[in-house]
Amino acid sequence: MPCKLWCDTTSSKEAEEIEAMTSPRRVIFPAFTSSKMLWMKKHEPGNFNRLSKCMLPHDYLNFYLTGKFVMEAGDASGTGLLDVDNKKWDAKLMAELGFEKYFPESLQDPNQKVGNLKPEVATSLGLPLDVIVAAGSGDNMMAALGAGAVESGRYVASLGTSGTIFCSSEKSVHSELISSFCDALGSNLPLVCTQNCATVPEEIRKTFGGGSMSRDEITELAQNEEIGCEGIVFIPYLNGERTPNEPLSSGVLYGIRPGMLKRPGLLYRAALEGVTFAIFEGYLEMVGTPPSNDGCNEANGINLVGGGSRNPLWRQIFADLFNSPVSSLEEAESAALGAALQAA
Repeated sequence: MPCKLWCDTTSSKEAEEIEAMTSPRRVIFPAFTSSKMLWMKKHEPGNFNRLSKCMLPHDYLNFYLTGKFVMEAGDASGTGLLDVDNKKWDAKLMAELGFEKYFPESLQDPNQKVGNLKPEVATSLGLPLDVIVAAGSGDNMMAALGAGAVESGRYVASLGTSGTIFCSSEKSVHSELISSFCDALGSNLPLVCTQNCATVPEEIRKTFGGGSMSRDEITELAQNEEIGCEGIVFIPYLNGERTPNEPLSSGVLYGIRPGMLKRPGLLYRAALEGVTFAIFEGYLEMVGTPPSNDGCNEANGINLVGGGSRNPLWRQIFADLFNSPVSSLEEAESAALGAALQAA
């Protein structure tokens, strides 16, 4: 049976409907779980009526390992049903949607254990019964912990299928562009997520020679092109966009002149610049330019994670645009490292 991924935008109308229910009003993105549930309730009532519990991926893993149905605030932030300021469910919104019965009544403290392994699971895995299962959290929350976004001014940017940038904050931050999330330690993780990131330059690479050109080869060509790509502007909204919240938008390649479409390095660099500027727009909102909030300090360093962080040209573009030191991490799997740190 087909399922809706986070990046599916067909629940945009449902997201708008839920957003209108929130008080005080907050942004509900089509990526949020609640919009997918409402879409299913409307369009696939038969499947919705089969629903017993709603679990995010790591919640299901914890349920399988321990038999306990729990959630923590970090990943629950992405449902659109959380009162982030108070780190509890928005009971009024859940009641209006009729979703209360699908979620646990309260949230798991990230510093408390979920429980121990069920005997049959311990036997199947060859582990002792006294193994403790930690609360866990979402991928970005764990990446933030593993990559060091635990102090003011230290940002983490993930360059993968989607692009994200986030930082630790003592208070929640609310904005049209910012997802107000909780982190894996009980604090806050203001986050900007773009729908289109590494997939955009990859689209260019695959266009030339059927993808026969390697990433290293096309990056070398792009390094020989000048900053600004001779005026080409690549608006990278190939799959709609979340930041800004324009799920039905599309990409634009502006400023093309004769011969430019024959230069893969030029178009590849334009794609890298376009997706980096998209992330930068969200970053400016995070630090209050324009002055819409005061929750985040300017970056004094950015740790890059995700597949795109291995590209030296992309790292340089990031450093130039953000005017900040940029580092790629020795441990590429920062989310896995964060999970280990939280469990410890």
